[in-house]
Amino acid sequence: RDVWAVFAEVALPITENLDVQLAGRFEDYGGGIGSTFDPKIAARWQATNSLVLRAGISSAFRGPALAQIEEGTGFSLEFGVRDVLGEGVDPAGANCVRTGRCALPDPNAAPVITIVKQGRPSPNLAPETAVSWNVGAIWSPEEGPFAGLTLGVDYYSFDFEDKIIDVPTQAFLFEELGLF
Repeated sequence: RDVWAVFAEVALPITENLDVQLAGRFEDYGGGIGSTFDPKIAARWQATNSLVLRAGISSAFRGPALAQIEEGTGFSLEFGVRDVLGEGVDPAGANCVRTGRCALPDPNAAPVITIVKQGRPSPNLAPETAVSWNVGAIWSPEEGPFAGLTLGVDYYSFDFEDKIIDVPTQAFLFEELGLF
């Protein structure tokens, strides 16, 4: 897959106490995923000698990984029993964890788990998008009992759409162990 992007950013000193940052990113993932333009605007205002206020808003885009849309199979090594899907290595069957009949190589040894998560490709998986914004302040008093102290506070908000998640292997393991 060919992915290409262009990014530009400019910092504008509007006044002696106000700076504005403008940025934009264009990405083209090609194929059925498509392209996006994601802007950002942020501002920093030196309200007083000891107080800075700042804020920003931006959008983001993340295309699905090639493995998620083409291959769909992930591998994970864990500890416990052996369950190799589709290989039929264990005499109890390829899905011995589901039946609870997995053989251990040595009953006195600690069991070793090999779990192969077998997924399916998701060719129609949509890209993940987000809008984020933040506001914050920095206080650095120049005199008085707190001189030399710097305190910062920030609030962030992230609003995701079409979030792409990978289910952890442990989630599958708990489901299988519940069948024992």
